[in-house]
Amino acid sequence: MVCNEYDGIVIRAFADADESIYGAILVPLHADLVVELVSYFRDGSSLATTTNATAADRPDLGMHRQIVKIPQGVNVDSWDSLVMELLDKHREKISAFAGQNRDLEPVDATLLGIAKAIDLSIDRELEAMGWT
Repeated sequence: MVCNEYDGIVIRAFADADESIYGAILVPLHADLVVELVSYFRDGSSLATTTNATAADRPDLGMHRQIVKIPQGVNVDSWDSLVMELLDKHREKISAFAGQNRDLEPVDATLLGIAKAIDLSIDRELEAMGWT
């Protein structure tokens, strides 16, 4: 999938409607592989567990990030173990947020829903960095 506004990024994505988690592997044409799991909450905030080293934890903007370093040797052909590691970390963090009375926003697990969620996540990240 290539999102319209971000044609320099090839994305392999999935959604788990039971757990309200979007997942994406972003393969930019001129940068490092990024794996990201995102959940949105009904209050408008989000949680991302990401390998994007430039992502910033911005609770003031409702953008909660936990950054996980990509182990050496992981590439687009061996991403499955990395995704499972990130998923475990993401679930742990969601549990911590649940203790703060935050309800998860249901996931639209259609292709269009996933594309919109990815675009929103990228837009919010660029806005937080002052690029929009």
